[in-house]
Amino acid sequence: MSTLTNQPAVSEDLLTAEQQQQLLHTRARALARPRTRRTDTDSAALQVVEFLIGTDHYALDASVLREVTRMKEVTHIPGTPPHVVGVMNVRGLMVALIDLPLLLGLPRETTAERDRVLIIYSQGKEAGILTDGTLGMRALALDTIHPVPPMVTETRSAYLRGITSEQLVILDPDKILFGLAGSPLSGSPVKGGATM
Repeated sequence: MSTLTNQPAVSEDLLTAEQQQQLLHTRARALARPRTRRTDTDSAALQVVEFLIGTDHYALDASVLREVTRMKEVTHIPGTPPHVVGVMNVRGLMVALIDLPLLLGLPRETTAERDRVLIIYSQGKEAGILTDGTLGMRALALDTIHPVPPMVTETRSAYLRGITSEQLVILDPDKILFGLAGSPLSGSPVKGGATM
């Protein structure tokens, strides 16, 4: 069996020119598909951490999750965007805290109940996302993640990877982290040697 096309291996000498072109075309399409992670059951899946903000369910690629911690004392930084509620000391490093509803342009909610913080890290950037609680980790089959519906605003959809039929919103952690690139916290050395 050919691993590229899941077709029996055939000597190209036995094929007509048209069949050879078709075989090459099929192989090219197979090679052009993006590589995906495989689960133990050999189906494409994304390992996610699921969490709540209000009654809405969100998820992030678990590979960027550094830790889940309780909210501690927050230091507010003047001049930051509204979705950056301040910074919090996490093991001697100052981590920017993101109020996800404000980042996504959703109605402002109180953050008083939000006592859990997901610390995420990717490509040298780190931030904390305020949540109302974590629900755990699970594998999502990639074919269950649908594109962001066109009715979602451009501002909001810029930070989303997709949505499932269960209405689980899959966030794009890199876009969230690098959305901080325009904030005054980005790249600034912070006491303790961290950069944001």
